[in-house]
Amino acid sequence: MIKNLVFDMGRVLIDYDPDAILQMQGVLDPNDRKLLRLEIASSPLWALMDWGHINEKELEKLVLPKLPQRLHHAAHRYISHWNECLIVIDGMAELIARYHEMGYQIYLLSNASSRANDYFHTIPGHEYFSGTLFSADIQLVKPMPAIYETFLAKFSLQAEECVFIDDLPGNIAGGMTVGMQGLVFRGDVNALREQLDELLDIQ
Repeated sequence: MIKNLVFDMGRVLIDYDPDAILQMQGVLDPNDRKLLRLEIASSPLWALMDWGHINEKELEKLVLPKLPQRLHHAAHRYISHWNECLIVIDGMAELIARYHEMGYQIYLLSNASSRANDYFHTIPGHEYFSGTLFSADIQLVKPMPAIYETFLAKFSLQAEECVFIDDLPGNIAGGMTVGMQGLVFRGDVNALREQLDELLDIQ
């Protein structure tokens, strides 16, 4: 029987869109945004933060030499303040509240830098979560089976009592290798609610 709903963060609770964030931060030239995305958001260096191998300050030191001086401030602002431009997935907080009120425990498992611990409280619906685990804190990333095993152990959960919601099928598959059920979120909150209601046998 499912007792726990486990959510990813990026593109599930919030829509992580580097180009939109850069525009909100005032980078209006499309070519400048493209260069910043290439050297920061799409760079393998960004993934190293998810692994917990580097932090934001270390990333900045590696990135700035690759950019023209005029973009250094924009790069700093993106690396250290992108979360101040969070784009919330409409309806997700209400969906989480609904299942919390039904008695399901809500958890988060996300590939993210350790700084996510500092801003997670700004995401609507955060108050319903019984626990969170960010990849950088344990230097494991989805879809490695070990990250799901570590998550389950940390919160003393049984895999067969959990359903994992993520936007990437590969991450769902990773959870299934340890016995979790999973649903791929494709951007439609109503469709997700229908899938969950069917899986949880809610009439």
